[in-house]
Formats: sequence, C-alpha cells, structure tokens
Amino acid sequence: MNAGRVYWLLSYLGAKNVSVLDGQLTAWRAVRGPLTKVKPSVKKVTFTPVVNKRILASKAYVKSKLNSSSTVMVDSRKAELYNAGKIGNAVSIPFEKLVTPEHKFKDKAALQAIFKAAGVTANKEIILYCQTGTRASHMYFILKEILKYPKVKVYDGSYNDWVL
Repeated sequence: MNAGRVYWLLSYLGAKNVSVLDGQLTAWRAVRGPLTKVKPSVKKVTFTPVVNKRILASKAYVKSKLNSSSTVMVDSRKAELYNAGKIGNAVSIPFEKLVTPEHKFKDKAALQAIFKAAGVTANKEIILYCQTGTRASHMYFILKEILKYPKVKVYDGSYNDWVL
C-alpha cells in the first residue's frame, strides 16, 4: 500500500519517472532481479517541488462535485466500511479486488472490467478516497498508469476528514 501512497505524493510534488514495483520484492526476486547488501553511493541533488494541484481534491472540492453527473466518487475501502458510511453516491471498489493473491495488479482487461461495471469510465472525472488516502493513492496509480484515465484526483483527507 505504501508504494502507491509514495507514488501519488511524488506525482503531486511534480517528480518525474515515478513507478511502482508490481508484486513487491517477492516479484523482483522471482525474476532474479539484482539485490545487494552494499549501500550504493549516490550523487546529492536538489529537488524543487512543482505542486500538481490537478490531482488533489479538497473537502470543499468534493462537496462541490457531489451532484455532478460528470464526476464519480470511488470508495476504495473494504465493503464493510463502505456499508457503514460513504461520501455522497460513491461507488464501492475495494482495493483488494484489483490485485491478485500475490499482490500483483490484475491484468488491464480485468481492471477495466471492474471499473466499467461500477460506472467508472475514462470520460468522467474520478475522485478516489479511502480512510486516510493510502488505498486511494494506490488506485490512482492503477487508473493513471495502467488504464490511462485522464481525470483522476485523490481526496487526500478521505473519509476521516469527511466525517470531521
């Protein structure tokens, strides 16, 4: 989960060439990717953030989109949390449905089918949330990098912020 969160945060800060290792370290070992215990020397650089506000949804923004037919809210929490309370007319797509038991992303066709069945299509603006922004950030990676959806935002405060 944290890889998706870091991916979204770095994207928000304007970092380029950010990726996620599909299947985690287990997958890397399975393809015999190189590993070392030696700490590499790295060149010090300065990173100057260029904030990408287009991928962040604030609470006020979410409120303004609750009745929009061109926007769909996606709750990526587990079904029992969604059933206990949701934001507006959000659809439920628990993050666990998007990955295999080996923690790899399902293939593109399977992912597309899951989102399409929930009414989440590339022609709509999509606002993702979960409890704290972590699962939503991982779902952001799937929608932007695998499915290439153009209008995706994360409500970073997510449900915890919503109910305050």
